[in-house]
Amino acid sequence: METLHSGYFHPVLRQYQEVNTDVHSSHLMYPLFLINT
Repeated sequence: METLHSGYFHPVLRQYQEVNTDVHSSHLMYPLFLINT
């Protein structure tokens, strides 16, 4: 059984792996951790 790599699964992820893709700080986000106390 062959599986598709997660980087090719979604069109946006495929675009990120193209040669002329610009990644700016506005494209990034901090992780959000929710803690239930």
